[in-house]
Amino acid sequence: PLSVTVQDRNLWSTVWCNVLVRSDVAGLPGDCGKTGPADRMPWMGRTRTSDRGKPSTYPNEVHPLQHFWALPRRFRLVFDSEAIGTCAIYGDREVPVVRTFHSRPYGTSYAGPYRHPLTPYTQGKNDEPPNPKKGKTGVPYRDWPLLTIGSPTLVPPRVLDVFFQQERWRFVNSHRVAARGYAMDNMKPLRFVEAEVPLLHVPRAFLDDLRADAAGLVAASESVRKTLSQQVKAAWSDRPGDQSGDVEARVDVAFWGFSESAFHAAVRGVAFSIEKDDTEARAEEKRKFLSALQQVAKRVFETLCPLDVEEGPGNLARAVHARQALDRFTDPQCIPLLRCVGLAPPEDVSAHRKRRPGKKEATL
Repeated sequence: PLSVTVQDRNLWSTVWCNVLVRSDVAGLPGDCGKTGPADRMPWMGRTRTSDRGKPSTYPNEVHPLQHFWALPRRFRLVFDSEAIGTCAIYGDREVPVVRTFHSRPYGTSYAGPYRHPLTPYTQGKNDEPPNPKKGKTGVPYRDWPLLTIGSPTLVPPRVLDVFFQQERWRFVNSHRVAARGYAMDNMKPLRFVEAEVPLLHVPRAFLDDLRADAAGLVAASESVRKTLSQQVKAAWSDRPGDQSGDVEARVDVAFWGFSESAFHAAVRGVAFSIEKDDTEARAEEKRKFLSALQQVAKRVFETLCPLDVEEGPGNLARAVHARQALDRFTDPQCIPLLRCVGLAPPEDVSAHRKRRPGKKEATL
């Protein structure tokens, strides 16, 4: 799962921003009465393995601090008996050297309502426990609400609640959070993902409005991204449904990257407008963002699908039709996009649709 931390100007101030005091730790799942060393740091005792049908480990069986020192996988350091070195951290000399380690499966199987304080969660369906956010798809800005302000179904890291409740934000120079983690495939690490995003301090009275608007901006982005991906496939092939997932991957990386700055500018502008109770400025920030999305979609399409006459008339016609469809469905006045961000369609468009002639009237 992802780990999210508040970032500041140096290491020690960053650590201070994310420290949990004793009362915060007591609020985590676990039993504070479990005071043995292995209850906090499981490698201090016999490993709770999960092979051969052995039972899982639940929060009431460990101290809350085991969230930080969990042992779902087993690693054993291999000391080189013939080598002596200097500790790179403390500078101690003539200390044993570790060059390799052994990995063993069937570490501790944690089950139940664990909630790591550095991890964001999405609410499970019905009575299912919350799901920790993983980094398999990277950290595009569509995850910004989950990492920062949350929603009824998105739960930011507990450490952010502490950061704001104790007003540590007043002493931080740069309000940003970093999300880091490994993209995994069945316990196999694929790559390390990392992103930094702005962290806004919004008075609680305005938080619900900002959550709704941020969700709308993300929904509009997703709609444009999907349209862009569809039209790139349509430009490349007469059978766009047969195109591989590599197309979507190339589109996603470019789209999220090129439109990220516009999203964060829109969020800041909307938040400021909400606090000032400026309805028109709030709507204008949304319209500017829709325009930015269309420009990004055009830019990505032109990069991946250049209109080149040397490609032949069939390929060129296919690309032209795809570009026309892209322009139509990413138009800032497009009604579905306006609805995403909570804006009413222009009066002339809605009136035209209401006065659509019937069959007899259309033949006159």
